[in-house]
Amino acid sequence: MSNNQGVPLFDTPYLFDAREFLRTRLIGQKVNVVIDYVRPADGQFPEKTCATVRLGDTNIAEALISKGFATVIRHRSDDDQRSSSFDDLLAAEARAQKNQAGVHRYEASASGL
Repeated sequence: MSNNQGVPLFDTPYLFDAREFLRTRLIGQKVNVVIDYVRPADGQFPEKTCATVRLGDTNIAEALISKGFATVIRHRSDDDQRSSSFDDLLAAEARAQKNQAGVHRYEASASGL
């Protein structure tokens, strides 16, 4: 199984760790899902429903990002189609970068730090 770039799926850094993080915390749990927006189909890309998933008070995307298992998708400043917790996600990513967590270790080593 591979992703869109032709790289074997489990060769993607931290993919297995992210999956295990989600599996151990979410299987069998009741979560709350809030639809943030629906991105309409565009050319070859199908319609995409984008949502915020919470387990209690925990935003799952924020937890993944703060562990360095994911990064935030940047939007144009005039684009209102973004997560309802966009600022929290950016703050979590900044913390992960500062702590060189997960994928941000690669950035630090690539820049010679």
